[in-house]
Amino acid sequence: MSDFGSMITFAKKEGELTDDDKEQIVGALEQAIVPSEFPSNITGGNFRKLRSLGDNVYCVLITEYYDDEDVDEMRDDIEADDLQECERIIKKLELSLGFVFEMEAKFEDW
Repeated sequence: MSDFGSMITFAKKEGELTDDDKEQIVGALEQAIVPSEFPSNITGGNFRKLRSLGDNVYCVLITEYYDDEDVDEMRDDIEADDLQECERIIKKLELSLGFVFEMEAKFEDW
């Protein structure tokens, strides 16, 4: 497993996420994240799998990195770029999902 990267979290504004909600989110992600608009480290990623973070919050990993010396030197730039791309994805998702879900871009160690 990777060491850190960017993610988008999802929570329903009212109530709990249902299986239908999860399918809707994954379908919207597949429509939003297309190779012509996003780099290969995003489009080739594992964004199709929703993971539970507990408390009815789920996430998808948008980018994943492994700790090594080269990445450590560029981490601040990587974080800024990845968060900007996540915000672009969220804006696209808001168009297809509406504002039923709270979505947040994060860059974290795991």
